[in-house]
Amino acid sequence: MSLKGSLTSIHLADIVQLIGLGEKSGCLELSRGNDTGYIFFDKGIIIYGYSDNNKVSVERVNNERKLIDASKLKTVMAAAEEKGKDLVYLLDEGGLIPKDKLASATKNFMLETMYAFFKWTDGNFEFIPDKKPESPMALLEASFANLIMEGSRRIDEIDVIKKIFISDKTRFFVTATGTEKLIQLELNATEKKLLAEIKNISNIYRLAENSQLEEFDLYKIVYGFHQSKIIEVMSEESFGIVSEHIDLAGFYVERENYEDALKEAERAFSLVPTDENIIALLKLCSDYTELSPSLIKHFKTALRFSRFTSYSKDILKFIKSEAEKVIQEKEQSGKPKKASPREALLLATQQAKKGDFKGVVKTLTELGEIRHSTYYLLLGNAYFKLSNMKQAYDIFSKSFELNPENEKIKKLLVAIKSKL
Repeated sequence: MSLKGSLTSIHLADIVQLIGLGEKSGCLELSRGNDTGYIFFDKGIIIYGYSDNNKVSVERVNNERKLIDASKLKTVMAAAEEKGKDLVYLLDEGGLIPKDKLASATKNFMLETMYAFFKWTDGNFEFIPDKKPESPMALLEASFANLIMEGSRRIDEIDVIKKIFISDKTRFFVTATGTEKLIQLELNATEKKLLAEIKNISNIYRLAENSQLEEFDLYKIVYGFHQSKIIEVMSEESFGIVSEHIDLAGFYVERENYEDALKEAERAFSLVPTDENIIALLKLCSDYTELSPSLIKHFKTALRFSRFTSYSKDILKFIKSEAEKVIQEKEQSGKPKKASPREALLLATQQAKKGDFKGVVKTLTELGEIRHSTYYLLLGNAYFKLSNMKQAYDIFSKSFELNPENEKIKKLLVAIKSKL
């Protein structure tokens, strides 16, 4: 079967379908720029896939899937090379990464790579009959129809997302309510990495450069942040207003008119209380004139967000010193301070250690539900110890939703269900 041509004239989905329906065996090579992709077929079934820029290896799979600590993996890799032994065998034998778990992660890694090929709208393709993968780490048995369906779905999703983040003129920032929500969420490593890049009014293109994420992963995470109201899209008009305040503040600073500079910086900060550039202006002004009490409250937002981003040391120190004033003012007012999620979880942990399970229930139910594994484990265990099996089952079920691979919770749910 001779099949070659340009991806500008025929879509990848049509090529894959043609090979799959024809039950052909071989390799479909896709070339674009400095990258080449490979999809291997065996009688129409997809068995392997990778690209030159994303080759399949234990180290790459682990970087993506976080199976074990990278330093541990390097130690085992060195031992495998020194002893002349198979790396996969040593990881399995040592109980670090079971062979079946690594195989499953490798398959997912390959599928993600192949889904990305569907975004290639230019370049060339060629089908090479009977070509087989060399030394594959794991083999797939993937339906070509499923690959087409998921690859196409991702393109459609990106199109929907791009309607929100239209161009480099579409800017966004982390909201005050967003910083409160972040404390209640468990972010994965990729989400944390991306969020750390947002410390100024940003746009999707700047994030793409700094995060080095695949387009689909980038858009999906940013869209998720937007839907969760962690970030907010800023209209061109709003961006113009904020920029004007910042520019005016800079103008007054140059003329050593720090009182007017502070007024402009304060106005920008009230609109975007997580932007490092604005906070730097406030810090500069604070050396010459006092910040207004109405402004200081916004530093609590900046302080909350500091856990998720990478403010410079000087800026972080300044944020903490100003936020401390807010705390002192609240303590002096004599009003009871509601425990933060972190404080409540620490208190509940201490109560659980003392066997005060009624106290755990009281502390956590007063806090209100937060989607955090520690919250569900503490509360579920407390209900279990208090023989309230129905509540325990409901809470552990929510914990299992967060971590469906946790076998202990799975077994616990089965045990509790038998007692209902």
